[in-house]
Amino acid sequence: MEKIADIDINYFYHKNIIKNISDRNNVRDIGKNKLNKFSNLDVDDRIELGKQINKIFGLDYRWTFDYCYTPEPVGLHNDYEPTVMNGIIIPLDWNIKQPYTLTFDKETHDGKVVYRNGNVIYKDSEQIIQYKTDATDNEISKYMPDSQQGIYNGLKLHNVFKWEVGKVFLFEANRWHTSSWFSGYKSFINGFGRCTS
Repeated sequence: MEKIADIDINYFYHKNIIKNISDRNNVRDIGKNKLNKFSNLDVDDRIELGKQINKIFGLDYRWTFDYCYTPEPVGLHNDYEPTVMNGIIIPLDWNIKQPYTLTFDKETHDGKVVYRNGNVIYKDSEQIIQYKTDATDNEISKYMPDSQQGIYNGLKLHNVFKWEVGKVFLFEANRWHTSSWFSGYKSFINGFGRCTS
């Protein structure tokens, strides 16, 4: 299930928190060069936002959320966890050309996968997943530079989320996805929904 909906949150409040993300107690440095910063939302904000997301999409999930500040692109991956059903992205701010989140026709239901050293691997075992073919989806070239095209050979675009303030993107956590290529930064709220039963 992938859906885009309107959302009304206090953008000024959340953007100010991300401006000072390095000063938060629970910051995690993520990414190839450890430049991307992730930090959990405070409990009250998490509960309130979770109620809002459930209402918007007609869900009954328990949510976790992170503030995310990413000066480097988040590469090809999924967000698999055994109990995670869906992820969300709420764009907040960016200083780059129009950003997009791309989802692909590939899902992995038995482990977290990441792109590393020229391959997509299971994060836990580092086993390589064979997915590449000579087939190319020309639509991907609209969002990626030529130097990155080979990564996506063998994949087809499933969906493209154009980032807009005031929108939330709900996606399947098992589905492979990536950000469009950029130089600059993006800030957003990322969340994961788990079934409550």
